[in-house]
Amino acid sequence: MLNLSEQLVHDIGKKIIKEVIPSGSLLPKVEVMSEQYGVSRTVVREAFKGLVARGLVNSVSKVGTIVCDRKDWKWWDTEVLGWACEDTPDYKFLQQLTEMRLAIEPTASELAVKNATEEDIKNITAAFEDLETSAMNRSESQWAQADYNFHQSIMAASHNELLINLGDLLRNSLLQSRRQTMKEYVNVEKDLSASKEQALNLHKNVYMAICKGNGIEARQTMYDLILDVNTIIEKSKNESVSLK
Repeated sequence: MLNLSEQLVHDIGKKIIKEVIPSGSLLPKVEVMSEQYGVSRTVVREAFKGLVARGLVNSVSKVGTIVCDRKDWKWWDTEVLGWACEDTPDYKFLQQLTEMRLAIEPTASELAVKNATEEDIKNITAAFEDLETSAMNRSESQWAQADYNFHQSIMAASHNELLINLGDLLRNSLLQSRRQTMKEYVNVEKDLSASKEQALNLHKNVYMAICKGNGIEARQTMYDLILDVNTIIEKSKNESVSLK
């Protein structure tokens, strides 16, 4: 249960992330915000502190509280990541998240071939089988969870603690992005079953490469998989722009 200042941070923070309140905007003064939201000035001041801590706003003497540029936002903050994934898709964020995955997950796949134990391979196999099962139903949430588990089992098999922790940190964002990506697959392909089959085949290529112990192939197939996701997001972004 969020207290009043946390609720205010969530409301304003989400509006900033979604660019309802654009970068460079001047937020209303404390007393004005207090009247708008029906809360005390102390609550507003605490909320402003929370926004400053996340790099979303900056207090400038004799000017006021200004919304910071996107590059200054603390994207690793779990709430900032969460706001970026809520409601309508933020294509810029989804693309940047996918680009980050392109830089990291192919390496993790190659490391998994090098470092995986028998137990790791069993876990990857179980995760892939769950992914196959989820492909047979119409639940985007189940697919998203199974997809995340498969990729995270590969991260775990890399035995690189930084990669593993990064996957944990991004968990909610990655789950939400997967749900959104499957929607985008369907929007582009117009067929949920075909979309899942296409995605499953790309995952199978990664799984088989790891099982064969081929690090170079594991790296390339993971790169191809995530690049396909990026292509779908790009197509959806372009379609969204053309409809405006």
